[in-house]
Amino acid sequence: MKRYYFWAVNGDYGVCQVPPRNISPMKSSSLKYATVVLAAHLLFAACDTGKKIDSRKVAEEMRSRKLKRVTAARVIEHTLAEGIEATRQLDSTLLQRLQAALVQTDLVRAAAVCNPQAFAGTLEKSYAVRIRRLALRADGGKLALSDKQRQIWEAYRYNAQQHLPMDANVQRDGQDYLLCTTPILMASNTCLRCHGKVGKDLTDNDFRMLRAAYPAMDSLTNHVPGQPIGIWNLLFDKSKLVLRMEGK
Repeated sequence: MKRYYFWAVNGDYGVCQVPPRNISPMKSSSLKYATVVLAAHLLFAACDTGKKIDSRKVAEEMRSRKLKRVTAARVIEHTLAEGIEATRQLDSTLLQRLQAALVQTDLVRAAAVCNPQAFAGTLEKSYAVRIRRLALRADGGKLALSDKQRQIWEAYRYNAQQHLPMDANVQRDGQDYLLCTTPILMASNTCLRCHGKVGKDLTDNDFRMLRAAYPAMDSLTNHVPGQPIGIWNLLFDKSKLVLRMEGK
């Protein structure tokens, strides 16, 4: 298995397959560090098998590659773009699954498909990301979150309570991850079937059956159109994200 090394110097990021060497702090202000995608299939195959390296071929391959500078700003911008696209796909798929289920069965059984973890695996693999949906009315003490994730979740919840605008956000979460969060708004009448006003959007009987099947329903009902109901919490592997940028 190949190992990749992620580095950040003076706001620049890069990925390489060997530990960076000869990076002098005295020269870092003037140098523009860049990452280079090497002819790994030649270099590492030779190391693994003991075969001789065709140095001329490797040199030609290296010269054919262009240096790509990956700045912190580009990494954040790319994370935000991927996060917004991933959540767009999540919202779309979730709504399609729910609408199809409502045609085929009753409200209580249809609500069971409103579970992103049941289909998010493909996106998680494609984007090298961990996806979670967090309710803003949830008991914060029961949420398994890092300090950064809890801080962001509390900020979104405060904004929701104060009716303040909420946008997508990207923050570092430790050395190895970037956290992208986007608000989940009550934007569809289909969602109001479970999460809307009791007595208006869903009947008292439907609410009783939903609450019996899902005890936490009390905190998920009586929302109005456009109201924030939760956030998507996407934790990106930073080094893999930069590798995807280099591949484009």
